Amino acid sequence: MNSDNFSFSFTIPGHGAGTRSRYIARPFEAQPLGEETIILAAGARSTVQAPLFYAQMLAHCSEFKSLDEHAASVMRTFGLPAEQQPAVRQGLEGLVERGLLQDEQSVYQGLGSKQTAEDVAPAPIESLCIRTCNRPRDLERLLASLAGKTEGTGLRRILVLDDARSKESMAATADVLRKFETRLDAEIFHIDRQTRRQLTTSFAARAGVETRHLQWIIEGDEDDPEASYGANLNLALLLTAGERFLMIDDDATLDPYALQTPEDKLSLRVAHEFEVRFPDPNKPETEQYPRLDLNPIMAHDGMLGHPVAAIAARHGLQNGHLLADLSPQMIHDFTLRPRIRLTTNGTLGDSGTGGMMWLYTLPARQLKPWFASRERYHQLALGRRVARSTSETQIASSVSLMTTTLTGVDNREMLLPVPAKGRGEDLLFGVGIRYLYPGTPCCALPWMLPHRLDSPRQWTTDNLSQRQGASVVGYVSAGIEDLADVKMPDDSLARTRVLAEWLQGLAEMQHPALLNDLRRYVVQRRADAARNIGATLNDLEQDQLPAWLREDFTRMIDRQKGLAEDEEESLAKLVPKVRHFAAQMGKTLPAWMTAWQWAAGTEFSERTGFKR
Repeated sequence: MNSDNFSFSFTIPGHGAGTRSRYIARPFEAQPLGEETIILAAGARSTVQAPLFYAQMLAHCSEFKSLDEHAASVMRTFGLPAEQQPAVRQGLEGLVERGLLQDEQSVYQGLGSKQTAEDVAPAPIESLCIRTCNRPRDLERLLASLAGKTEGTGLRRILVLDDARSKESMAATADVLRKFETRLDAEIFHIDRQTRRQLTTSFAARAGVETRHLQWIIEGDEDDPEASYGANLNLALLLTAGERFLMIDDDATLDPYALQTPEDKLSLRVAHEFEVRFPDPNKPETEQYPRLDLNPIMAHDGMLGHPVAAIAARHGLQNGHLLADLSPQMIHDFTLRPRIRLTTNGTLGDSGTGGMMWLYTLPARQLKPWFASRERYHQLALGRRVARSTSETQIASSVSLMTTTLTGVDNREMLLPVPAKGRGEDLLFGVGIRYLYPGTPCCALPWMLPHRLDSPRQWTTDNLSQRQGASVVGYVSAGIEDLADVKMPDDSLARTRVLAEWLQGLAEMQHPALLNDLRRYVVQRRADAARNIGATLNDLEQDQLPAWLREDFTRMIDRQKGLAEDEEESLAKLVPKVRHFAAQMGKTLPAWMTAWQWAAGTEFSERTGFKR
């Protein structure tokens, strides 16, 4: 706006809001009417009529600041002369009075306005699900780390979900489980692939849905050779329907470590902020970081399913730290969806990711150890070993999910299934949660659990030349994220029906149209990757970046530019796979909704037929 022809002749009366308080705008919509605007704040019962400039000021109050700081920001943004500062300050005071700017204390108190008695005191976590496949030694190590951690937790059952195909492997797993029958204060259930099929058939019959539909969700396509990573996650969602549960893979352990002694702080944030370090490859990771005296099961239990307000009350505002990184929309979302739906912790050891490109998008300061020498850089970057954690407990709406190490899932409301086979189940699980419950809070705990493989994996320099590609799960996940931005009912079942219809529409897309959209998807992914890697490179350039490291960054960026003609065949082959998956998932989601609701209404023993 041109300051020469702007006048503050119209003001909203203000009465001197506190100079020490900090304020943030409420989410709002504004309808301009000439030189005035009609402002409707989220949750407000009436509108506010004000000069158009007031809505423009309000849009710039997107983080907590004092009124003087907001005034200074508005002055800079719009290039206003110094004599206008008192009028700007008075206008901001008027926005406070009308409830369009809210202070920290009001936001803090409002976090608990929607919580229920069930939110405040959820039932104890009773189930720990362990996914295993052909790794009896890893499973034994995990169960040994669990010994002594089940007493007093409320944990009643350990569900070992075994995806092994050979009788020898299943027998080896059964032998391991027998060793721990009397060592753990929880009952162990061994659920192999045959038992999984039997349970699925039973669930379908008793829920009144077609067996073939529920079988596809749990088992996937019979002729698909891909590993069934998601099958046991889907089964776990039915086995634990209506309760909170924990999940972990067999190659992790329950011995907690930290980057340093965690700060006893809590922050509510737009996105989690992880610190990544690179352990010395010549020493065991567990010798390089302090071990913590805490019980991971109890730590997750103390957060999962609890309301944000109750957790925040344990810490208070902490001199503004609690809310410092929240946006107006996230404050609104945390108020509407007050309880933690997912809990995660950090990872120590194998990163658990297929590609390494994400390393090159980390904050520049975290990559400083790579500067030592080319040899050291290759050891750290290609070694596939990281220590990744937050420095404090963080609650955010972003979902950075890897179910390898311990993950807490609040399954008291229905969650969507994931692809039974192939990789990417974690990605679609997180996307599904954000779709069903937009803005839902997720908690990252400030410590790590070891992720160790008997045969350590490494990347090679060839991985530096990999391009962002396309997969069925990745493409569908991106589409669901776009769909989540469309206005629709706030009811999860209604949103699931909308998703089923969208998937059916995707399945019916003509080949040329879908192929063109896959091209667009790949180009967009690569452009985003190039921008993110480029941003890190620009930051590193400020610190005398070694030439050999610059070459690798540049190579990665160049590989993400554009789409080559020789990729057309692989994208064309992906079209029928996308259509098939979309058709099957869209067709079977109604069966999933019915089966989950039936399961949530029955006790575990009745649901499964398992007896002590």
